[in-house]
Amino acid sequence: MRREPPASADSEAAARVVRWGYDRIGPGYLAWRAADPATVRYLAHALQALPAGGRALDLGCGPGRPVTEALAGRGTAIGVDLSWAQLELCRSSVGSVRLIQGDMAEVRFRPRSFDLVTAFYSLNHLPRERLGPLLRRVASWLRPGGAFVGSFGAADDPGAVEEGWLGQPMYFSGHDVPTTLGLLDRAGFVDVVNEVLTQDEDGRLVSFLWVVARAPDQPLEMGRPPGRGFGGIDPSAG
Repeated sequence: MRREPPASADSEAAARVVRWGYDRIGPGYLAWRAADPATVRYLAHALQALPAGGRALDLGCGPGRPVTEALAGRGTAIGVDLSWAQLELCRSSVGSVRLIQGDMAEVRFRPRSFDLVTAFYSLNHLPRERLGPLLRRVASWLRPGGAFVGSFGAADDPGAVEEGWLGQPMYFSGHDVPTTLGLLDRAGFVDVVNEVLTQDEDGRLVSFLWVVARAPDQPLEMGRPPGRGFGGIDPSAG
């Protein structure tokens, strides 16, 4: 069952639903994520893109395992999440990581601060009108040639609260695949590769767009065309 969020202050209402939901789900989310093959597959892509000793940012880090933990094992990692309960789980399992409680659409970092930014199963909790501005900031936070690895919803979803997701109400929103790829292109990402993976969530099939993208080797200049097209990831890779 899905219901629309309040018409006023949509972003704040959505963030509140997400924060409360993940606070109540607690360790149940880690149990669900641990067995997810897409996470394992794209974590391998992320680790391949992160140089030894590099700096990584995990947006929507949740309980920290397996993604934040693996990133911290290879370099310096920062995790951002709305949920205090999820950050406490992350803190207890990943010691060597800086954690920030906050809305990923609101945090700010210096330009060219990171070699890698990840966002696994978190961007689909943002109202979709906030994706474009966030992706532009992510591109600016990456060092030249740095990588973004993450997932998006794969359907045209203007945003609503789904009752009973892992036992709690949860907000979801997203664009269809061509629209999301266009946002990545306009944000300035290059060498974008992507695939749609479908998985079972409590007996229901749900599709996600997974992306590996790169910041340009040189900072974008005003008026320069941002992207260089899209491709599909070889299903046999990784």
